[in-house]
Amino acid sequence: MLRNQKKILMRTQQGFTFAEIMVALAIFVLITGGAYTLALTSQGHWDTNRVVIQLHQELRKASDWMVSDLRQAGSGAIFNVPADGTLYSSISFKKGASITSGVLVWENDAIQYARGGTGSSQIIRTQGGNSKVLANKISGLTFRRQPTSPDILEITIQGADTTERGRSANYQLSFEIELRN
Repeated sequence: MLRNQKKILMRTQQGFTFAEIMVALAIFVLITGGAYTLALTSQGHWDTNRVVIQLHQELRKASDWMVSDLRQAGSGAIFNVPADGTLYSSISFKKGASITSGVLVWENDAIQYARGGTGSSQIIRTQGGNSKVLANKISGLTFRRQPTSPDILEITIQGADTTERGRSANYQLSFEIELRN
């Protein structure tokens, strides 16, 4: 009887065949390769989204300054962006300083927004000889007023940067400001 038990044990303790091991290894390599590819793709998207968020923050900083200043400007206080539907790359204007005897008095020093700085990749705010960098990594800045709505100023700011892996990222912010009458 001991002999029969040994034969049964020997038959049930056989290992995997070479073909079974190769199939299991191939499945493991496919799953691991897919996971690695997914991880690389996700890392690339994460890098790009991080750069886009940084660009958005840069553009938002500049737009906050512009909105604050330009809401205090009247359509007649803008010097170099006429209401003709043309795109302009800079804007100069005066803000209201006070009201005297019911008349709006404008500030003496005009304010200008334009691209400039290193490689023209910054938005510069200039007033009275003092310049301030409002945003970096700027690839475009335009101003426009339409003849049908001269009290509305359309502004578009474009930013561009590259990720650590060399992928380019772009962001555009467009907004309108209603000017004083």
